[in-house]
Amino acid sequence: MTVSNRRSIHRLSPSSDVSIFSGIAELHKNAISEGYLASFDVDFLAHVYVAISANSDSFCYYVMADDRPIGFIAGSTSSARLMRDFALSARGNVLRALIPALVERFQPVRLLELVRHMLTGGAATSGEILNFAVSRGSERMGIGTELFATAVEEFRDRGSDEIEIVTGDRQLAAQRFYENIGARRTDTLQIHRGVTSLRYIYDIS
Repeated sequence: MTVSNRRSIHRLSPSSDVSIFSGIAELHKNAISEGYLASFDVDFLAHVYVAISANSDSFCYYVMADDRPIGFIAGSTSSARLMRDFALSARGNVLRALIPALVERFQPVRLLELVRHMLTGGAATSGEILNFAVSRGSERMGIGTELFATAVEEFRDRGSDEIEIVTGDRQLAAQRFYENIGARRTDTLQIHRGVTSLRYIYDIS
């Protein structure tokens, strides 16, 4: 479904072509390389976005160019319910991707830290940006701004009054973007031990 007349912004749905899920997963892995989820393979990440598309509390919008996603934004009004639904719907291929990755990288603690954040973080806000990326070479074209505006409208339609955004303290370009659109930095937090993240709040007027 196209939701923008300025640029073809589409909403991800469970019926979207499998190549879209794979393309968004590849973009996530390449553009959000410092994030914990990017340590998993593309197949696992694609299942994450299938879960987001199927969850009634969550959404994902994306922009296409040359038959591939070049930008996307995912959000939720309840990351706790998203996590629950993903865990309940996980099947053999998802678990086969998850367990070896945890063992190989010895990262079960980081997974538990992420789960804890999703279950408890953002409780004071009514919306949360889960993931947001624009491909290298497609920056400074207004794609991020249009995707964020689309997400704001989605949150507004869902009755949210503010949006929580968490980004790494070394993600300077992301910090500049959020500050330029009017988000206010509220505090720092450690989702993963020894890794500092910054929390921003965007007020929906």
